[in-house]
Amino acid sequence: MLNLKPGDRKPQLRWRREPAATGLARVAQRYRGYELRSGGEILIRVGMARRAGCPDKYYWYGLERNTLREGLTFDSPEAAQSHAMEAARARKDDGK
Repeated sequence: MLNLKPGDRKPQLRWRREPAATGLARVAQRYRGYELRSGGEILIRVGMARRAGCPDKYYWYGLERNTLREGLTFDSPEAAQSHAMEAARARKDDGK
């Protein structure tokens, strides 16, 4: 749990784009996903699942889950973010 002192603000859940690669790594940069952060800690990442012959799908991983391994993919990064946010809120409500 959080160790908050009186007067401290509770960390907010915020989405942030993964940082871009720099230098020569930028030439072959993969898809930049999203990170769900709380107080500077990365809780969940949204990435792109690319498979040969299939359209691009998105998934999320973190909080001891990986929706790609569970066979659950999404058509857009926004859909994956929405599902991940629901999971994060449900976990927060459970007190984990």
